Amino acid sequence: MLIDLHAHFLGGEASWFTSTIEPSPRGASEVRRCYWRDLVKRLPAGAEAAP
Repeated sequence: MLIDLHAHFLGGEASWFTSTIEPSPRGASEVRRCYWRDLVKRLPAGAEAAP
């Protein structure tokens, strides 16, 4: 599974980074959000997704 984090972070906020490439806690949450969005798309039909 490949997630395009680069594209997501290009449109992000400066607060997502603590330095040049390291995510802040908010940036780490954005990484999680990208993976979660992709995982939910792959759930079988009728499967429940956690909020």
